[in-house]
Amino acid sequence: MEAFFRHIEATPDWVDEGQLALAAQVMQSGGADGLYIARDVALMGGYQFSGFNQTLLRTGALTKGSNKRFAETSRWALDVISPGGLKVRGAGYRSTIRVRFIHSMVRKHVESMPDWDNTRWGLPINQTDMAATLVGSLVAPSIGVVGLGLVNNPREYQAIAHLTRYVGWLIGVDEAYQPHSFRDAVRILAHTSAALATPDETSRELAAPMVDDPDQWHYDSLVQLRRRVAKSQHLGIARAFLGRKTLEHLGVNSSAVPWYPPLVFGLNIARSAAAQLPGGRRRAAESGAGRADSFLATMTPTPVVIGDSSVISRVA
Repeated sequence: MEAFFRHIEATPDWVDEGQLALAAQVMQSGGADGLYIARDVALMGGYQFSGFNQTLLRTGALTKGSNKRFAETSRWALDVISPGGLKVRGAGYRSTIRVRFIHSMVRKHVESMPDWDNTRWGLPINQTDMAATLVGSLVAPSIGVVGLGLVNNPREYQAIAHLTRYVGWLIGVDEAYQPHSFRDAVRILAHTSAALATPDETSRELAAPMVDDPDQWHYDSLVQLRRRVAKSQHLGIARAFLGRKTLEHLGVNSSAVPWYPPLVFGLNIARSAAAQLPGGRRRAAESGAGRADSFLATMTPTPVVIGDSSVISRVA
């Protein structure tokens, strides 16, 4: 443990604090829309990765539910992009190391299970899985929000790739799978998705319950109406970005009307333009962070504990 922390606290020379700060502000600016893409596109679409699903099912993913799992993933991502979050012992730094420990425990315990087949599914949470999760969590939302009208400049996209590379280093992703540019990040996303997207019955087991998650979300007024609107909204986003065929493979209603993207597109274009003005990125980040925190509180009003949805990590 001492050797590990000596290594992990020796920040690599290539880490640029300015780029990390810029990336955090850009990603915060996505607000709740960034989380919508992370949930309805990256997470739901990621359930096509049947090999990775086998690990999830053995950590109690079905028992704890998709809402809890996404809330934990969101908490980690919001910690990572919080101001100063990736400084040594910052909120995002601590959360990322915590996730690395959880991965290690899950990897050890799942691989020792008698029904685990390494020749079929590979090592639990292997390098390909980790690379796909890394770019799926931090890069895919930055790409997806373009379809909602949130556009950044090239320098900001490069900063996002830099932040993703450092988070990958912290979480234990090998150098070969860390993005060195935004173009490289998109390449890794495309390659890992192509390699892992082989849906089977586990895809339906994990994706289908997500449809009903809004039925347990917390609103202070017009609760039932707002839950129905939320369900329609999130199904529509999935339909717009994943497509009918993918949703059918996932066992999810593929006839939803994608009304939210065109509704919010004009507003987000205006937000994107305003963010490029002097002081605009800071203001956009503050506003976006508030919207993201509000959405997280809607999903679960209680404090989110990263790793609580994994039975194995809690027991270990």
